Amino acid sequence: MEPISERFLADYADTAQRGQSAGTAQEPLTLPPSAPPELQEHFTRLVQEKRELKDYADRVTRELRRYQQSRPQPAATPEDDLPLPPWATNMQMMSPLLFAYEERIAELEAVIERSVSLAEQAQLLAKENDQLRGELHERTEQLRNAQVLGGVSGEVQSLNTKEQQEEIQELYRLSVEQNEALAQQNQLLKLQLERMQQTLAAGRQQAQEVYVKAHENQNALSEERQRGEVLARQRVAAEQKLEEVTADLLEQMGKRDALEAEIEALRHEVDVQKQTADINQKSFSERCALALDEEERLKAELARCTKSEREYRRQALEAQKNLDETAEQLHLARKELESSKQTAEEFLQSTETLQRRLLDIKDMHEDKKAQLAETEAKLAELQIEKDRWMGTEEATKKQAERVEARLREENNTLKMEKEQEFSSFKSSQQRITDDLKKRLRLSEQRASEAEAKVSLYEKQREWEASALERQSTSHREEIERLRSDCEEAQQARLRLDRHNAELQQQNARLQAKLEATSADTKEQNTRSAAEQASLRSQLQAAEQRLTQVQDELKSALTRNHTCEENLLKAQSDLQEERLR
Repeated sequence: MEPISERFLADYADTAQRGQSAGTAQEPLTLPPSAPPELQEHFTRLVQEKRELKDYADRVTRELRRYQQSRPQPAATPEDDLPLPPWATNMQMMSPLLFAYEERIAELEAVIERSVSLAEQAQLLAKENDQLRGELHERTEQLRNAQVLGGVSGEVQSLNTKEQQEEIQELYRLSVEQNEALAQQNQLLKLQLERMQQTLAAGRQQAQEVYVKAHENQNALSEERQRGEVLARQRVAAEQKLEEVTADLLEQMGKRDALEAEIEALRHEVDVQKQTADINQKSFSERCALALDEEERLKAELARCTKSEREYRRQALEAQKNLDETAEQLHLARKELESSKQTAEEFLQSTETLQRRLLDIKDMHEDKKAQLAETEAKLAELQIEKDRWMGTEEATKKQAERVEARLREENNTLKMEKEQEFSSFKSSQQRITDDLKKRLRLSEQRASEAEAKVSLYEKQREWEASALERQSTSHREEIERLRSDCEEAQQARLRLDRHNAELQQQNARLQAKLEATSADTKEQNTRSAAEQASLRSQLQAAEQRLTQVQDELKSALTRNHTCEENLLKAQSDLQEERLR
């Protein structure tokens, strides 16, 4: 049985590889885009099934090639030259058999691997037992030699011998235990090997029975295969006729779809043009409304700007008035400063006159001094007349002293008065000048602020005027652009109306053509429907025959399934016995 199975696998791999190469060399079939959706769905489903079968064939060929490479080539037998049975090339029937055969082979390989591993473990245990026996033998010889030479050694040797005896006893006990375990494992291995041989013999018998049944099924399948080939040829002829009819039908449907597509395209174009015209009209109306709103907003903003300009003018006039008032105050302050300067000059003139009077008094005093000196000279000259003029001299001296004291007091009082007047005048002038300076600074600050406000108002007015001019220009440009858009929209609407009229004429012509072609296609459809009905009746008869053949194949598969179940039960029993 093994050579036949190897040859069957090799032939199966070759046929699958040839089918794969033929499938790759064949160009893929495609349907025209105008085919009906049901036919396209059926075609895509068939393409997907073909792809799945191709992938399955690739996987099976890879597994078969791996199996052939991992196993040696069997010896040649006379049965190898026999032709393959026809059921061997049927994928639907052979795929479950191949799976079951592969599972059975995998289980047997696992059993063989387990037995090999158990045998290796038994060999290792036997080697360890031999090593323990050798060590025990060496220790016993050492113990005997130690007992013979025991008189020579002292107490230390006696202690060593006791330790060695204890170790030897432990080793002996371990070796006995290991020997018992090995004996038990050997017995279990023998029992497992016997059970495995029994199960292998039963499996071989069952495989032989399955092979006999398969041979019987092969003969039945050969007959059914011949019938199936006849039916397949009939089915191929019917499919060819059906393909011809469907091709004609697809051509007519393609023409019809093309005409309908043209009509739909024209309708869509008309709808798009109508929508664009409506959109342009709406956008024009919206732009007009926006332009009116913008115009009203600009008018309101212009009124607000004029109002603000008037307010700014009023503020500028007030600022100008304030500036004039500050200028008048500055002029008055300057006048007061000039008058204060004049009073200071008059005061200086009065001080100069007082100084001149003081100088005159000093001159008079010097003159008096000169007269006094002259009198003293006269007194010196007239010393003889001293007694006579003594009274007069003393009187003149007293009078001179009184005059001099009086003059000095008057001079001091005049100096003090002038100094006080000058200090009070100086402080008053300083206060007046400080006040005038403060007023001048305030007036200058107010004038600078008023000038800054006036310049700011003028700049703001210029900016608002420029903004209004820009807005007015943009508004004019927007109005002109909207007018041009309105004119273009009107022209486009006129063009669309003309184009719509042309399209309606074309639509009428195409509808007439479509009615003529639809009448022709209806006649062809009736003829093709009659042919399809006859072909369907033939296909139904062929399918009934195929169902009968499939029922017979199912009965054969059920018988094979029962055999496989018996094999599985035997394997489960074998596993239970192994676990025990």
